[in-house]
Amino acid sequence: MSCKPPEEDYTLIIAEKPKAAKSIAYAISVNPSQCKYHGVPYWMINNNGRRIIVAPVAGHLFGLNTDINDIPVFKYYWAPRWEVERKAYHTKKFYNLIKYLSRSPSLVVNACDYDVEGSVIGYLVITIIVGKKFYKRMKFSSLTPEELREAFNNLQPQDTNMVEAGLCRHELDWIYGINLSRLLTKSYRHVTSERRILSVGRVQTPTLIEVINRYMEVETFSKSPVFGVYASISYKGKTFTASYIGNPIRKYIDAKKIKESIENASKASIIDTKRSYEEDPPPPPYNLNDLQEDAYRLYKFSPSYAQKLAEDLYLDGLISYPRTNSQKLPPGLNTRKILDGLSEAGYSGIVDVILKENPNLVYREGRKTDPAHPAIYPTGIKPRYLRPDHKKLYDLIARRFLAVFLPSSLYAKIYIKWLAGMPLESYLRTLVKEGWLIAYRAGSVSEKEIIEPKISDKGDISKVVIKTLYTDKPTYHTKTSILRWMENNNIGTEATRAEIIEILYKRGY
Repeated sequence: MSCKPPEEDYTLIIAEKPKAAKSIAYAISVNPSQCKYHGVPYWMINNNGRRIIVAPVAGHLFGLNTDINDIPVFKYYWAPRWEVERKAYHTKKFYNLIKYLSRSPSLVVNACDYDVEGSVIGYLVITIIVGKKFYKRMKFSSLTPEELREAFNNLQPQDTNMVEAGLCRHELDWIYGINLSRLLTKSYRHVTSERRILSVGRVQTPTLIEVINRYMEVETFSKSPVFGVYASISYKGKTFTASYIGNPIRKYIDAKKIKESIENASKASIIDTKRSYEEDPPPPPYNLNDLQEDAYRLYKFSPSYAQKLAEDLYLDGLISYPRTNSQKLPPGLNTRKILDGLSEAGYSGIVDVILKENPNLVYREGRKTDPAHPAIYPTGIKPRYLRPDHKKLYDLIARRFLAVFLPSSLYAKIYIKWLAGMPLESYLRTLVKEGWLIAYRAGSVSEKEIIEPKISDKGDISKVVIKTLYTDKPTYHTKTSILRWMENNNIGTEATRAEIIEILYKRGY
């Protein structure tokens, strides 16, 4: 097939990235022809006489700009990024590709990611470069061939509401940022005589204020220490940590007297004990924020790095669209097919337990929803080769998905009250049944040893220590705690929060 675009009567599909364009082309055609224009790939398809071109862009090809150098600024326009941003020069070849392919398509399809950003990206490309006011929309949450074919065969109307919401946000952010940034820079220069560019942003500034407020709270924290007395007690082959029961100890000399009293007793008698059981249900499927928090907690991946890894996995067709707030799986999802795929990908032991204990594949979901996309889930496609960090993130997503099909874990909670010159208490939480925890830990569900404390039994006191405690002491923000604060306060979006946090770190705040 010739790589020259037809003069008329063809369909032009705009994808957000080259990998996505390739996946779409191979999903809707058995043997698409790959072509290149100045090094950028695109795909030509002839489906029973229906001519289709699938072409990629590289994210945003346009940005807001103005010719006014003073303040206030309220006149602006959308300009090609390669004309106004040095770091965006690579987008020029994508701009030229779309222009080359836009001779006279009879149908244009926006197949960029189905969110506000993807809607704006496609809208600007189609209306400015292609020169079309009307187009269709492909809606999909994963790049699996089945879902892409379904999306192409059932094109959606133009996504006007998402486009308008996205344009409004971009323009308001730009007006807010450029005017206040110029004003702040000008004021700073007037006061200090230093030439330094300072920036203000609708999302960046309140986030920075929160970071500063927390910093000041930590730095000005008034230390009001109390003292805790703790004893190590050996009983039935286990060592318990028991804490002194009583009013808060505010003087070290009082803590020392309590410590000496316990040490003189040498043994501790059980005077009361209680047992209860607690179920811990499986966590819901991942949304982006939850995934970013776990990735930081387990691997110290920054939120922006975790998001990039997730987007790579999405473009490889291994997971669903990651920039989502939802904790719900899509209705009609073929969960059995995904489980079969995960079984072949090295998770057969966990899948076997699921199929045995939960043959109807009932799963747990969370409360949070997203109008555009479901929760993050593995597609079931077996990874061929993953770099170490990609593999870690994929493993997190796969195991979280498996966990939602498993039962709650069960814990025995044991309370013991001791008497050793002074009253002491211990709490013991013992895992009885692993339940969903087998998705995170090798091994099968098994009974764990449970201590059976009896009143009047005695334990040996091996060590008594005094600890200085500071109640309710605030802690500095971390990247993930900022992320959670932004989510709780509806600051930014799933797509922008991590980027804002990185900006604050890079600028040395």
